[in-house]
Amino acid sequence: MVSQPSSLGHRQPPRQWVEGAHVMRWLNTLVYSDTARRCISREIHRVEDKAVTAFARVAKGFKLEGRSPCIIEMLSHTRFVLGSLRIPCRVISQHMFDDLAHECVTAIMRFTGCFRKVLMPNVPPAKLDHFVIGLIYLLRSGIVMFDTLQVVPRIPILRRLLPMETSLKMHFKIPCKIITEVENITKITLKALDRRRIKSMMAGV
Repeated sequence: MVSQPSSLGHRQPPRQWVEGAHVMRWLNTLVYSDTARRCISREIHRVEDKAVTAFARVAKGFKLEGRSPCIIEMLSHTRFVLGSLRIPCRVISQHMFDDLAHECVTAIMRFTGCFRKVLMPNVPPAKLDHFVIGLIYLLRSGIVMFDTLQVVPRIPILRRLLPMETSLKMHFKIPCKIITEVENITKITLKALDRRRIKSMMAGV
């Protein structure tokens, strides 16, 4: 009988828990799809309307006070009135999306790869889509542990590119509560680890 060749030396590497294509698909849906573009366009128009209304009120205030109109001062007052209002923007080219996608996919793949063992028990397979979406939103601010360990990277431009959480249900059929749920699951899981354990997992030890 001819013996079968051993396959022990040719084992395939374990499959990624969260795959890059999975992250890419949801990122495309949320920032570069036709639905995403329509959604962000509506948000831009709403902000424009608020800015025009605020500027008109500031201009009226100048007039009532008998002050000479100064466009720079009026715009400064308008910006103050608008406060921390988010100024949304669009992904304007494939190149811009590709650069963003590379950064986001790299960040999420590294994070889920390093902390797979502690995160997987808290994320049922049926909720993996929601988990990936939540992680994309979590990249807006990132997570720092013990003051100096940047566990989840921060990608600030996502604050302006991603749809408002309140738009997810209406435009994407995604429950907005998953953003908070994923953030809570991630932070609770990480807080159960001490500094040494987090550093060793980030180093792949």
